[in-house]
Amino acid sequence: VYGTRVNVPDYVVKGGFTYRIITDHLGSPRVILNVATGEIVQRLDYDEFGNVTLDTNPGFQPFGFVGGLYDKDTGLVRFGARDYDAETGRWTAKDPIRFNGEDTNLFMYCGNDPVNYIDSEGFFKEHTKRKGSKKKTNDKHTKPRPGRLIEKKKQKPGWKQHCEYTPPDFAPPVLTPQQQQQLGTAAVLTAATVVLIFIAKYGWVVLLL
Repeated sequence: VYGTRVNVPDYVVKGGFTYRIITDHLGSPRVILNVATGEIVQRLDYDEFGNVTLDTNPGFQPFGFVGGLYDKDTGLVRFGARDYDAETGRWTAKDPIRFNGEDTNLFMYCGNDPVNYIDSEGFFKEHTKRKGSKKKTNDKHTKPRPGRLIEKKKQKPGWKQHCEYTPPDFAPPVLTPQQQQQLGTAAVLTAATVVLIFIAKYGWVVLLL
């Protein structure tokens, strides 16, 4: 049963019993309690990079470091698109969105700062103090760049919010006859002046003279 976090449930039901998962600030399960009796059925500890240092009941439930799916046989943790190896502190595969993940090392986990950042999907790191948005970027532009994921931020009054992906090969649409009529002489190209008119769905026009 998911409630307070998107990367790990608050409760699990097993064998007809309901268990409460107590996590740390990263979402890593630390204590598993039987809701009916209050009995601690599992306790887990980790080092900074997620290596399991204590597990009193291996395999009791599938969630591990940062709420990923833990394989006790291989020691790998599954986070959406990739597997994480806590022993090396690295992903086992390159970031599938390459450098759009904002790390120059495509195998690096959370910028080598696993105490303050998480990456529950295998794409982007997210600061543990920020809640609600999964994909993060430091992009300050109000319009999405080609090929970039733009997070949905709290904007100033009158600003638009964007949370979308624009493909790198996105091209301006061709003007319809109605748009050309509305623009009038601005849409006429002469030998001396080249006018590029780009009308997007947001209603803005760019003129390059």
